[in-house]
Amino acid sequence: KNALDAKKDGIIAKLANTVADLYDSAYASVAPSGAITPSILTQLQIKAHMFRAAAQYRKAADSSAGAKYGEEVARLEIAESHVKKGMDGSLFKNAPPALQMDLKNLQAIVSQARTRAEKDNDMVYMETVPRADALAPIGFAKLAGAKLLPDISSMGEIIGSAYFAKLVPFAVHQAASLYSDRKDRLVTAEIETLQEATTLCQSLLSSLNLPAAIEALEQPAGLPPSLLARSEEVRREGGASGLEESWKTINALAAKNASILDEALKVLDDEALDDAQMRRQFGDRWTRTPSSELTASLRSSAKTYRDKLSSAKKSDLIVRKKFDNEKMHIMALGSSREELESTIPSSNNSNSLALKDPNVRELKVLLSKLNDNLKKRAALIEELKQFQRADDIGPRLIEAASKKTEIDNELLFTEQLKLYDRFTSQMRELASQQGPLLENINAANDKFIESKQTNDALRMRERALQNLDNAYKLFKELSGNMLEGIKVGI
Repeated sequence: KNALDAKKDGIIAKLANTVADLYDSAYASVAPSGAITPSILTQLQIKAHMFRAAAQYRKAADSSAGAKYGEEVARLEIAESHVKKGMDGSLFKNAPPALQMDLKNLQAIVSQARTRAEKDNDMVYMETVPRADALAPIGFAKLAGAKLLPDISSMGEIIGSAYFAKLVPFAVHQAASLYSDRKDRLVTAEIETLQEATTLCQSLLSSLNLPAAIEALEQPAGLPPSLLARSEEVRREGGASGLEESWKTINALAAKNASILDEALKVLDDEALDDAQMRRQFGDRWTRTPSSELTASLRSSAKTYRDKLSSAKKSDLIVRKKFDNEKMHIMALGSSREELESTIPSSNNSNSLALKDPNVRELKVLLSKLNDNLKKRAALIEELKQFQRADDIGPRLIEAASKKTEIDNELLFTEQLKLYDRFTSQMRELASQQGPLLENINAANDKFIESKQTNDALRMRERALQNLDNAYKLFKELSGNMLEGIKVGI
């Protein structure tokens, strides 16, 4: 119930740990008497292991939320070991089918989480995975307190409905987690597909010098409103100097990480020298496993980290080159209005063309339609994310569990995910409109170019506006890249 009520993972971990402790206590109390059937004893043992595993799984999620990615991996390893104990041949074989199914589902969830966590830690965070005995205890949560009933004679009135009527089977928790993963994958895939189409659209507009060419024509002097808004945004986010500071931070973190790796390798090298010296000194009496074997996995990990640092350095150089190529334009965007205006040439005698040329009007209408399409995409993506956060399959799972039959997860998941069909159909409809719109824009732009008067000043103004538009897009891209680089380096 705590899981379905979205309680914090740390609290759920303590609750699960307490439940496991109660199962262990129950087994220790009744096993010596011989009065309890073996099947009940088996269930007590398996459920103790299951809740120990669940406690570590939830604590691992809490560690991940706290950016303790090495600890997350360690706790998932412990959770997997508890699941394996529960699936021990004699125990598992004698367990009821429903309990066997619960344990198998838990094994799948923990295994999937561990694979994902290890991959993320190895590829991105590179944190040391602590030993099990180095982890802080999960702790316990008080489930209930003793309370004297005021009137023992009227039990029915006092107790009301059955105490355990609202308890939720563990299979419901597992199914809710599986559905959440399935839902997240669906939403991510749909959003990425639409964003790829948007990126392609923006790339084509940039190659056509749009809408800068129209803005240069309509406003032969001064700054277009869209450029003023972007300039204000760049200044607010630090401009070129902000990117330089981020670059320095990334370099400092990279140097620090390389130094830590060098120091770790030096420790291994010193240990290897000591081992070789002792082996020469004591000969056959020195029976310890050779250092090369003991540290093979550590040296392999060190090589992996070294390769990652090298790859990151190459990526940083590419980012730096992009920044250097557009630095002057980004600096101009981050300057004052007067300084920015001085970098853009004016072009006179073009207003009459902007007002009279039908090709210009046609192109503006098409660009307006495309802009409306892009705005609808952004709004739809935000609506989808809000719907995803509010989507809760818990009540349906509880209702199915209350019927005392095996829950058909696939059927429930399929029915619930149909709620997303309206979003996917709208997204695909918006994306399908892009192709014809871009074709018409391309054709209208060709006519527009042919009809333009020969005006060198106008072409220079168009080029200057387009350079600033490209610089803005690169600034946003580099800001995101550097923020991610800092997160990885910390």
